[in-house]
Amino acid sequence: MVDLLNQHPGILNYGEALGEWSRLRKLQRASGLFKNEDAAYLDALLGNRSLQRCANTFRNLGKAARGDYSAIKRIAGIQTIGVKEFSLNFDHAGLGSYLAKRPDIQVIGLVRSNVLARAVSSGVLEQTGVVRTGCPKSKKLAGVKLEAGQLLRALEAVENENARLLEVLDSLDPARVHMIFMRKPLPVTQPCSRRCARSMPFSGCPMFCPKSASSSCGGAIPWQC
Repeated sequence: MVDLLNQHPGILNYGEALGEWSRLRKLQRASGLFKNEDAAYLDALLGNRSLQRCANTFRNLGKAARGDYSAIKRIAGIQTIGVKEFSLNFDHAGLGSYLAKRPDIQVIGLVRSNVLARAVSSGVLEQTGVVRTGCPKSKKLAGVKLEAGQLLRALEAVENENARLLEVLDSLDPARVHMIFMRKPLPVTQPCSRRCARSMPFSGCPMFCPKSASSSCGGAIPWQC
């Protein structure tokens, strides 16, 4: 979902910000900034233009290094800033009421209806540190094994995560929330692109039809417009 939204020239989404596996979180920890102040950390990501400029420059350098020049964005053209985060990570960081206290933030609620697929994704993340992969034959994933007990715990965790996500979203003004229910990971298909495209006017940007998608997990995607 983040990959799809980031194809829009007016959107910059950082991806996961609170998970300890994410590059952004590791940079924040290493820098010593916003220590024990995760609310201020998210506020800065969503509202500090200098930080956004640095993040966009870093992203552009990566795209240029891969020869993907069409994906380079000008900071002046970015209208909407976002992060993607798992619902329970807000609670783990003591931010259970973060969205409720910030009525200017729009939220895309992404719910993975296929609990088994989501549980397997969690198991892969736990064992490999791989959040997503563009290749189903990835060597890093080939040796992944999930024991029955581990899978059952993962299934329970996903059910709790979905329940908590819906609880949080139900507490917000419905005008701030755009819900997407997914039965399987995002495929590289036109219907998926159309579904994502419908989220873009909600996020404050013109309609735009993205070209492709990689896999995605359930979570909340807050937007600062």
